Amino acid sequence: MRIDYNGGLGEPSPSGPVPPSAPSSENRRSRTFAEVLLDRVQGMYPGNFHPRSFAMLSGNDIDLVMKTLDLLHKEGLVHRVQDPSLPDELVVGLTEKGRDLYADPVALNRWREARAVTRDTTRRMLGLDPQPGTVWSTHFLWVLILANFAWGALLAWQSGILGEYLQSPGLETLNQVHQRIGAADAVSLARGEWWRLLTCVFVHFGMLHLVCNSLGLLGVGALVSRMMGPAVVLLVFVIAGIWGTGFGVTFQAESTRDGIAGASGSICGLMAAFLLWFLTHRHQLEPKVAKRFGTLLMMDLILITGISLMPGVSGLGHLGGAVGGALVATGLLFLADDGAKASWRPLAGSLCLMVAGAGGAALVSTATRAAIPQAETTLQKADAQLLNKSLYPELAVARVEYRQFVLNFAEPLQLRDKFRRNREMATQAVDQLEAFIPRQKKVLEDWKGVRLQSQGMTLLAERAVELLDARDKYCTLLEETLRMGREWPMERDSEVTAARKACRLAQVAYQKQGKVLGLASEDLSEMDAPVEEIN
Repeated sequence: MRIDYNGGLGEPSPSGPVPPSAPSSENRRSRTFAEVLLDRVQGMYPGNFHPRSFAMLSGNDIDLVMKTLDLLHKEGLVHRVQDPSLPDELVVGLTEKGRDLYADPVALNRWREARAVTRDTTRRMLGLDPQPGTVWSTHFLWVLILANFAWGALLAWQSGILGEYLQSPGLETLNQVHQRIGAADAVSLARGEWWRLLTCVFVHFGMLHLVCNSLGLLGVGALVSRMMGPAVVLLVFVIAGIWGTGFGVTFQAESTRDGIAGASGSICGLMAAFLLWFLTHRHQLEPKVAKRFGTLLMMDLILITGISLMPGVSGLGHLGGAVGGALVATGLLFLADDGAKASWRPLAGSLCLMVAGAGGAALVSTATRAAIPQAETTLQKADAQLLNKSLYPELAVARVEYRQFVLNFAEPLQLRDKFRRNREMATQAVDQLEAFIPRQKKVLEDWKGVRLQSQGMTLLAERAVELLDARDKYCTLLEETLRMGREWPMERDSEVTAARKACRLAQVAYQKQGKVLGLASEDLSEMDAPVEEIN
């Protein structure tokens, strides 16, 4: 007796010749195992099929035979038959539905095609039937990420901070390196460098960040490449990356304080794309494989949700990437020719793709605008550090001297009648003012020469210059008044009054600007407010 490993026993079955709808011997080699078993069960009709005997004679694993029969049983094509001669052995027969299937050649061919699709789809998703060049786009993106990280490592090595670059991504000393390799932050976005919303997905903060995202990209990218095509990976990666960073900056602007980087938003978009494909094509997978992947996807969803809630992680960036990837995948699935004849599918697919593209462009615009307040805060802190190095200490000294020499001494003397002033005290006040005025002029010139980045601190510096200039003019008039004594013409008293009023107005303007910036000061009116603390 000859053993046919493709279908069972090679001898004619008890039921006679194979029906016309059965596959030819040439096509029989490509049949799925479910087809093999069902053909064998049908070939034994009106007799019964003995699974254990079939497994022993054909050399197939008995567990595989039983699992396949169980699937056929769930489809209603086979059922268990009681054999009095073999009460302890499983015996299988063809159901009425199974007999009707073989009686209809069209339905049988359709069933065979569905089994072939299930087999091929499952093998392609699992990578058991690899095709050259299928995942080239995933590898291309990964190489770009690695090359960009290596470039950053080289720059960090040249700056002597390679260890920090690999291990401590939060250090401010690394900002310049990250900026050079494409990271996004509030300042650069506010300046109009919108392309950083895309380039930042190729930047990673440290080795751990790089390894985690590399594993995610290689895993889900390969799945999307096999099931939807390598070009889809590129499209989803780019659109989801823009959606992710745009979402993060627009609705979580404080995340731009230390910079934005990482491909996690794009990876979430790829995961959303694969999830949609899985939900619409799981019927084409082996049930066991579909169940296993469904469990894995649920675990991944829980894991990503947990990571998104961690401090320092842009959860909204992950959400935005998933939304962008889902829109692209939905559009492509609607446009795909999978046998559906609904006339609305092309329109719906085109609409989804347009929403994905237009939404990404809108997020670029809103993100650059949303970054402006955070950029101003960041620049204010940098400007405050610059002012506190030398300019503010000089200003504080000038303020103390102004209070001592002018407000507490020279001004009260000037307000007295010029015929009743103490001549010795007036001479002393003149000497003090002559020594103080040059020092105040130097402070004034230093403040005029400072170049600040933030708009708010620039306005504060302008108010400080106006105040110093007004006080310089007032001190000069006071010195002249006290020096001339009785010879000072009364008609010029209005000049002194106007200069004193200008000082008061300049002081109020400085005070208002300081309050706008939220300077940590107990008495802004006396100009003793340090500018190092910005809310």
